[in-house]
Amino acid sequence: MPASYGPSVCCVVRWATQRWEPSVLFLLVMTAPRAVAGAVAGRRAFYGVDVRRETVVRGS
Repeated sequence: MPASYGPSVCCVVRWATQRWEPSVLFLLVMTAPRAVAGAVAGRRAFYGVDVRRETVVRGS
């Protein structure tokens, strides 16, 4: 589901139930897998190099 559907779905759920709790629960349920995927995608990974060697970025 594209991210742009979230606000629309929350609005419909809020309108149908007249409560905010189901909308917040929907957002939490949809955010959890995306947060996990982002953490996995953003982790540091090294392929074919010595992982014990520390990479240093020097400023100017």
